[in-house]
Amino acid sequence: MTFKAIVQWVFGYAFTADETFNVALLPVIALMALFICLLAATEYMTRKRPRGTLPATYGKLDRVLELVDEWDHKRLFWGDKGELGDGTRLAGTAGRRLADLKPGAVYGCLDTHKAITPPETPLG
Repeated sequence: MTFKAIVQWVFGYAFTADETFNVALLPVIALMALFICLLAATEYMTRKRPRGTLPATYGKLDRVLELVDEWDHKRLFWGDKGELGDGTRLAGTAGRRLADLKPGAVYGCLDTHKAITPPETPLG
């Protein structure tokens, strides 16, 4: 929000249009520098990858509600909660740092099958 206000303010100094159209060089250079800063920040945010393994919810609130199993913490951590006993592991949330998920391991007790299963459509 601050960047938008600054760019509009500098743009007002760079270009004026009364009876004639005037362009001031120094504010145009400042405007160009602001756009380069915006480009660098956008490029950084698009290329930055999150660390570790995270559940892919893509904004589906119902999926997030199914994956979070402990709500009584200010900050939640996602990770491996240990083995269930038959080789199946448990993934979930906690208020403390959890171990990273193990690639290739089978994780159970995630109640996400309802969110992934496509609805049945009648044939006919």
